[in-house]
Amino acid sequence: MGNNATLVKEKKKAFIGIWEYHDLGELNEFLGITIRRSGCKIILDQKAYLTKVLDHFSMTNAVTANMPLPHGYTPVAYTGNPDPALQTQYQAIISSLILASLLL
Repeated sequence: MGNNATLVKEKKKAFIGIWEYHDLGELNEFLGITIRRSGCKIILDQKAYLTKVLDHFSMTNAVTANMPLPHGYTPVAYTGNPDPALQTQYQAIISSLILASLLL
């Protein structure tokens, strides 16, 4: 990529001579990230990936919460035994969100 089309074509031709290459056209999506161009700006968007995460965990109708928590909020410790299924699901959700944060 670059602002000199002649140089880009020259480098692309050199690359094709060395490596197996398939030109799929303009890049619109990569690793769940939507890529859009607006003038000289490149906009990266993970809405599609995060929508899939919400769908996968049946959370499309989840209620949002204000963050940070209100001043003076004191959490109450849970004294029961953890539910292994809920613990596994929580870990999977957090892993999906960590992946989203690492990609950008």
